[in-house]
Amino acid sequence: MIEFYYLHHMTNSPQIIQSDKYKKWIQLGHLLFWVLFGGIMLIIYNGFVGGYFKALAPTLVNLTGLLILTYVHLWYLLPRFFNKKNYLVYGVLVFVLLLLTTLFRFIVGWEIVRILGWELTNEFTPDYFVGMMVTGLFLILITLPLRLIENYFKKEELEQELKTQQLEAELRFLKAQVNPHFLFNALNNIYSLSFTNSSQTPEMILKLSDMMSYMLYDCKTEKVKLTNEINYLHNFIALQQLKKDGELNVEFLTKGDFSNIHITPMLFIPFFENAFKHGNLEDMKNGWLQSEMKVENGSLFFYIKNTVLKEKLKNEKGGVGLENVRERLNLLYPDRHKLKIGKKERVFEVEIEIQL
Repeated sequence: MIEFYYLHHMTNSPQIIQSDKYKKWIQLGHLLFWVLFGGIMLIIYNGFVGGYFKALAPTLVNLTGLLILTYVHLWYLLPRFFNKKNYLVYGVLVFVLLLLTTLFRFIVGWEIVRILGWELTNEFTPDYFVGMMVTGLFLILITLPLRLIENYFKKEELEQELKTQQLEAELRFLKAQVNPHFLFNALNNIYSLSFTNSSQTPEMILKLSDMMSYMLYDCKTEKVKLTNEINYLHNFIALQQLKKDGELNVEFLTKGDFSNIHITPMLFIPFFENAFKHGNLEDMKNGWLQSEMKVENGSLFFYIKNTVLKEKLKNEKGGVGLENVRERLNLLYPDRHKLKIGKKERVFEVEIEIQL
């Protein structure tokens, strides 16, 4: 399911096709380079015609030829031939392009000076033509690695975008796995009480309504207020308590200031659900659950312990809910969390630390 969604989403995502992160910086770099290069050519031509105003026309002709050379090479020859490893055709076409643009720069630049009737302080010689060829070759030699570097950064950004979108797809998948499970259990509780016409049924419906409101509206965001998550946990526990006439031996304590803390939603509920599903909490004498959540030294600490039946402890492997939590912690808090799960002496124990 993840793979199908991921491939479908990637092949239809316009953000992946066009990378814009470095586009403005690349365009600015090109502009600054040509301004600087044009200034150097203006100085050179000033030595031939004896004046910057006179040198402007041949400089523009020279720049035009070099621009044609550079961007035909960058936008056509490199992607069409070099990137496809057709090096022989690439080399021949680069030589032809270099020769034609150099002839254009040499002949048209000289003709403009001649037509305007300006006297030359230096003559255009064959050596000057060779120098123009070398200048064009220099641009080809520097644009090749620059394009390779640009492609590298675009590839890096593309891979990062793919990872980000894959992460979002996986998180949506994980949340989709979790939420229906809660709803299914809650509806089962209400269904059981409705058969006995219990006076507690309206209260369970209200608890379920609060839980559904949280799941459907609050959990749409990446992060929720931790106080809302805690309130959801209390509602869940109260809902489970209503299944028995007497109070279950369940304790959930909170310590610290949670007011300004946000957390990924539905992160802790699978541990409580696991305890009520696989534990022996309905054994009023021997079953128990102890849990605490606290904020301390910039970290959020959570632990939960509960008794389980011997055969359940032996066969318990964590379940889908606990595996989802493990995956979500790895995805959302890489290198910022610790997760310990232990089973011994009919007690299932979980400890989590998240660096805020």
